[in-house]
Amino acid sequence: MFQLGPLGALFAQGNWQSFTTENTILVDNQINDVLIVDGVKWIGTNWGLYTYDNTSWIDYTDVLPHPLVNSISKDKEGNIYVCTLSGMAIYNGGSWETITSQNSIITNHVNEVVFDEDNTAYIGTIDGLFKMSDGNISIVLDSSSLEPSFINVRCLTFKGDSLCIGTVNGGLGYLYNDSIGWYNANNGLIDNTSTDILVDKENLWITTPYGGLISHLLDGNFLIFNTGFFNDWPSNSLNTIYNDDDMFYVGSSGGGFFSFSYEFGVQNTNTFNTENSGLINDYVLCIEKDELGYWIGTEGGLVYWTDISSVNKSNHVNKPTYNIFNNRLTFPFKGDITVYSLDGKRVFSAYNKSSVNLSFLTRGSYISDFNNSRSVLILN
Repeated sequence: MFQLGPLGALFAQGNWQSFTTENTILVDNQINDVLIVDGVKWIGTNWGLYTYDNTSWIDYTDVLPHPLVNSISKDKEGNIYVCTLSGMAIYNGGSWETITSQNSIITNHVNEVVFDEDNTAYIGTIDGLFKMSDGNISIVLDSSSLEPSFINVRCLTFKGDSLCIGTVNGGLGYLYNDSIGWYNANNGLIDNTSTDILVDKENLWITTPYGGLISHLLDGNFLIFNTGFFNDWPSNSLNTIYNDDDMFYVGSSGGGFFSFSYEFGVQNTNTFNTENSGLINDYVLCIEKDELGYWIGTEGGLVYWTDISSVNKSNHVNKPTYNIFNNRLTFPFKGDITVYSLDGKRVFSAYNKSSVNLSFLTRGSYISDFNNSRSVLILN
């Protein structure tokens, strides 16, 4: 007998798959960033750049100005930008270009690059903020522009037309129309270092290495989440934040990662670490999501986590009308049927069908998709 239905506690932890130097072509286990483009994972490590398409790995380390990759991003035209310890490498889909201190005014250590609506690149380095438009690079912020005099730009994001600038020990800046305003420990910011930032509902969320999670609200106030305000807060040393349908996922140094939501004045967290899950390492540096699961970069390797409860927005899977008997799955009308393994790999597809024979599949749990309505499928 087959069973399709709501998700129970059996699937609360989901499925975990690890990628390390032992089972891939990776030569270093520290995963600093992951970018997913058309299903392909671009993976930046402490020593190398790779792509993985769920089948094959490709090593792009030789094209980089330095093998230590800090971050990876994509511009409005689909070009891939790789920020390294000695400049940037840019991939247009067919060839690579490098931008370093040898052929530009940009400094070597590049932390992150983001793009405005006109595809102007804003480049954060340890020596200030640069911008690049139509191949021309100019400096936007240096030591004379920052308050206090500090220039290590760690992370960047846009909030409308304002560029949000997170620094190391220099506070938080907002750049708008060539004018900049700064926040630091003297005017409300609890930690002067930002490790990651994102915008959600016009509020800026900031991870910090000592102060926990900070939200800079639209009204100008700061909302702080750390052990000083919440006894059950998982960690104050945070590295990254990812937003998925009003649920935040936050990576920490030493405490694994945790999901986080805040509604009606109540914060809720659910922690995943090496003791209670399949996480390979408790130092989580980046989190990205594909169609079915989360790619989690740690200091000990890359982890793919298929959280079954998050396949749909609710805690229950949408259940279409169906019938199953003698290994045959039948729906009341024709449609597109796809079956995935729990690690996100497609194992079967049929188009414009109302019935399929699944006797070739081994026993276990799968995810079925019928006309974009998904259900858990257990083969006994």
